[in-house]
Amino acid sequence: MLNTETGFGEKVLVGILMLFFLALPYTLKSMPVSICDSIKNLVPDDNFKCGVLKVPEDHDLENGKQISIAYLILQSHANIASQDPFVHLSGGPGLAQLFASNIEYWSSHPVREKRDIILFDQRGIGFSSSLPTFRDEYLEIIASDITSMQEELRVKELLKDYKSQCDEKSIKLENYNTYYNAKDVGLLMDKLGYQKYNVYGVSYGTVLGRLVQDLFSDYIKTAIYNSPKLFGEDMLTDRLKSYSNALELIFEYSEKEYNSDSFDLRKKYFEVLDSINAKPLKINHQGKDFFINAHDAIYLLRRKLYAPDSRKTLPVLLEELSNGGGPILNELISGESNLASVFNYSMWLAVERSDFFQKNATVEADKVHESFPLVPFRMGFFSAMYYGVKDWFVPKISEDKKEFKLSSIPTLITVKRYDPITPPKNGLIYKEKILGAHLFILDESGHAGNYGPCENEIIINFMDNPQQRLNTTCLNLWED
Repeated sequence: MLNTETGFGEKVLVGILMLFFLALPYTLKSMPVSICDSIKNLVPDDNFKCGVLKVPEDHDLENGKQISIAYLILQSHANIASQDPFVHLSGGPGLAQLFASNIEYWSSHPVREKRDIILFDQRGIGFSSSLPTFRDEYLEIIASDITSMQEELRVKELLKDYKSQCDEKSIKLENYNTYYNAKDVGLLMDKLGYQKYNVYGVSYGTVLGRLVQDLFSDYIKTAIYNSPKLFGEDMLTDRLKSYSNALELIFEYSEKEYNSDSFDLRKKYFEVLDSINAKPLKINHQGKDFFINAHDAIYLLRRKLYAPDSRKTLPVLLEELSNGGGPILNELISGESNLASVFNYSMWLAVERSDFFQKNATVEADKVHESFPLVPFRMGFFSAMYYGVKDWFVPKISEDKKEFKLSSIPTLITVKRYDPITPPKNGLIYKEKILGAHLFILDESGHAGNYGPCENEIIINFMDNPQQRLNTTCLNLWED
């Protein structure tokens, strides 16, 4: 679904969705004195320091409206003060960080042995002056038995309603963009008072981190980017392109792994979509009817490609779609509900509209899809959002603020070969403008995801001594 952000997924969306699966749903309360007190199911820790930073909603307007940025410092387990903390920039855009399971994950992370870890909810998200957002409406739309055109009309009405809610609260959606987001990070680093920081970005968090790297270079010791995303992409076209590229690689993988005479994954893919287009699949999910139309099937198949096991399990999901459902399909749908509990769709759309929506965007969704034969029907949710958000607001950030400068800050970049969101070419583009950057393309499936022991050891060694030669023998590298 989204370029989301931060590693989540145990079985289904291990990439950016891992922590969502672990998260217990919670209801945001009014801003208390201590953010820590408001995070449901958070186990108290004397080494947690919570706070709120006030920043301008419009960084170009003096004495204007202020909004809040909520943050949490997980102080190092070491007895000495951390000199160069680890700042986590979440993906999405729209993913909250200040929820119990995410905090618990980072609390026991090996990075914390010697460094403080800084987590925060970006502007418009979670505890940081959150934008009015939709959850139940979104889930209802994807569960409904409607055509893609009907979905587009419902989305337009939904976005019209939420734009009115923002207007009533004097929230200007054009101020929720990556450039202002990066300015917030600079103010946060200034407030916290450390001399240097290590920034770690995942998916959308890499764009944010790369901009921070340019705007506040004096603050940055190292940068670590997991699954780099680019400015200049289009919120629909590039999703279709990346999905198609990853799917083609999986088809090629399947041809090598299986006897194509007995099993043709490409053929099965089109057969399933044609069958569901002729007769939508109806399943019972948690006691309610859930309809899967052809556009929904593409949406869910793309979502499956987030998982590290997608090369092996995509054929199983296609069989489930052929045979009335199954555990993988149920887990995917449950994942959408878990995602919605900690994700702000209004923030996601605001940033997409400001930063990832091309001025010359094709008017007709069907014409966009003509360029991608592996997407024979509209992609659920994204196509509707693409055309629904077109007139949501007029972006204000100039194009020159969406360009990366040449940088010499030590940078470590990883990306997976089969990534359906951020393909390896993104890593190559990042490397072009970062002198001496380390780029590792992993011969793996999925999007983003938390690092394992091997990757953790490499990034810790990299932060300790950015100039050293890294030992990467434990990585599953792809050599072109």
